[in-house]
Amino acid sequence: MDRTAAMVTALLLVLATVAVPLTAGSPDVAGTSDATAADADGRTPVPVDNSTARLVIPRDQLDRSDVDDVRPDLGAALSNAGDDVHRRNLRVAVEERFEAANSTNDRLIVIDQTLIDLEERTTALQQRHHETIQRYANGTIGASELLRRLAALDQTARDMLETVSYLRSRSNKMEGQPLIDKINSLEARLDTLKGPVRQEAARALTGTADSTGGFHVQVNGRNLVLATVDDGRYLREAYLADNRGEQEGEFPELKTHTDALERQEEYYPWVWNTTINSGAVSLGSVHRTTQRHSQGELVAYFDAYSGEVFYEIQDLRVSEMPKTTALNVTDNGLQVVVERTYPGGPMRVGVYDAATGQPVNAEVSVAGVDVGPTDADGAVQAVEPRTEYEIAVQTPRTSTNVTVDPYEE
Repeated sequence: MDRTAAMVTALLLVLATVAVPLTAGSPDVAGTSDATAADADGRTPVPVDNSTARLVIPRDQLDRSDVDDVRPDLGAALSNAGDDVHRRNLRVAVEERFEAANSTNDRLIVIDQTLIDLEERTTALQQRHHETIQRYANGTIGASELLRRLAALDQTARDMLETVSYLRSRSNKMEGQPLIDKINSLEARLDTLKGPVRQEAARALTGTADSTGGFHVQVNGRNLVLATVDDGRYLREAYLADNRGEQEGEFPELKTHTDALERQEEYYPWVWNTTINSGAVSLGSVHRTTQRHSQGELVAYFDAYSGEVFYEIQDLRVSEMPKTTALNVTDNGLQVVVERTYPGGPMRVGVYDAATGQPVNAEVSVAGVDVGPTDADGAVQAVEPRTEYEIAVQTPRTSTNVTVDPYEE
């Protein structure tokens, strides 16, 4: 009942902005890496000064890019809840079948049959994932609907991974770890169908979280980048299907997870030099590396055959990331200061009284998406679009609009 009430309340909230246009271009920004997204080949991570490199879709290759939000959806929440119950029942059925098996051979049959079923389901999920991206790219659906569908796929993949984990635990207790290769391969496939941004979208749909900072979506072909800001954390997923390798008749370039760690050191030198702890695991033809560093965490999935990163997850503390001032303007008694990190990265918008310099309580929108109200310091955090965008600021007494030029790439 509390969750439903919260969802209804959130659905009734409407923020309005009335503003006077003011245009200001961004100055040359110091501290940007010489290797920009424009120089990227679309395959290797792009360096950022004093922060982690990241996989990008070069701006001139984008099919479509939007900043949008996700509103609570009671229908979607109820549908997801029903699906959750169904998937949990399936998982319980698998556990019951395994426990009821009377011999090692019977238990192997349960594992094998379950894996076959999960592999078929995973193939269907991957097809839905691809079709969803294509529908967004060709304009059939918007960014909000894309996020809603990806959030549903995320939850399904997480539920299926719980069953995979159960099968792994049973296999580990049997001599020779039977079918472990199939289990590893399935885990790697499902891993790439989930991520922290999709999970945040799912929480926003059910009313258990606010998508205050908005969601940034970028697509090229089968390639997808998602980002959002949540409670001071910058969450980013980059899936580049074009970086997958052809396995037929090929020898893997990265044979072990140790090879993947060496490649990670090459691609993410700043992360490597500031690592607190790290780990790696091989999942069939995929090597997954995880590194905690001074600004957060990086998880990278390397294709053993191409030797490239094809899926990357970043979880960074915005307060620790280096920023430069992109805009500092005064209008209608308000001072608006915009600090940015890198193209498509997190940004901070500060609103102050132009006469006193004190923080101002204001509602803020970026590219038409509500990201306010400001906090006690007069600031909000959001994901910066990669194209020209407008910031609207509304206070009880005055308002202003500012137009920000895109980050040079």
